[in-house]
Amino acid sequence: MPVIVLHGEDEFAISLEINQLRSSICHPNWLNFNYTKIPPSPEALMTGITIAMTRPWGEGGRLVWLQDNRGECSESQLQSWSNCLKNLPASNTVLLTSKTKPDSRLKSTKLLQKYAQFKEYPIIPIWATEQLAQNVQKIASSLGINLSSQAIEALVVAIGNDTRLLHSELQKLSLYVGARTIEIEDVQTLVSANTSSSLKLASFILQKNLPAALSCLNDLLNSNEPALRIVATLVTQFRTWLWVKLMTQQGASNQLIASSAEIGNPNRIYYLKQETQNCTIEQLKDALSGLLELEIMLKTGQDARNSLNFNIQKLCNN
Repeated sequence: MPVIVLHGEDEFAISLEINQLRSSICHPNWLNFNYTKIPPSPEALMTGITIAMTRPWGEGGRLVWLQDNRGECSESQLQSWSNCLKNLPASNTVLLTSKTKPDSRLKSTKLLQKYAQFKEYPIIPIWATEQLAQNVQKIASSLGINLSSQAIEALVVAIGNDTRLLHSELQKLSLYVGARTIEIEDVQTLVSANTSSSLKLASFILQKNLPAALSCLNDLLNSNEPALRIVATLVTQFRTWLWVKLMTQQGASNQLIASSAEIGNPNRIYYLKQETQNCTIEQLKDALSGLLELEIMLKTGQDARNSLNFNIQKLCNN
């Protein structure tokens, strides 16, 4: 299909898809002539239409990438966009990418739905272990790498939902083991479990174990784990605990809690209930609020180590 829409927050997975499309569509000798990336601007769509209707030079096809663009347009542009989609040369491909899904209520999106192939690349929730395992297997297969089931589980624990890091670690493991199947011992030898440590940090905060929390935080920062990724894991975990605590008090079943909290395995609810049995809803709300404030501090340029240390001490002492 000559029109493709990629949307979602997993930017690295989208970048891999774009690289694959570019390689399969454009001839390498004519890449500079037939591959066009158009950044966001008021004129981007009309510029893209003009280039997309132009036959490719030399060999191969033409790829026109409208970056951060959902194909939205004004009424005056709609007819031109419609003509482009209807009459796009078979040799040409129009690619649109966006973090968010195109608004299905718009005329431009309804038009796209007639001609485009949509692919979604969401960031898999950290607690969706089955989906994470499937993603590990999928990326490993695309790289021609064989993993044992235990190695897959170990990578899920160590890396979580970071597609970029997963791709990098799989390539490192492949170089280390050669053609043989990667086993759990290989993962434990080469891959540092930063996501697991962030989850341990969340548990230490929940238990108000300040010395252990600060020691765990120090290990994470010394291993160059990004501060925002640490906070993202903490926010996700406390949000999950809050959902479980609220719905447990309402008498909801484990199946309903798992569905509402987007937890793939309902059996995990038992353990989450055990983890939160000694804390109150108010404590979880306050902790989540404090973590969201910490995220804002980091995004506004506050010193990462000082901000994390101060706020984690605050969370443990409240």
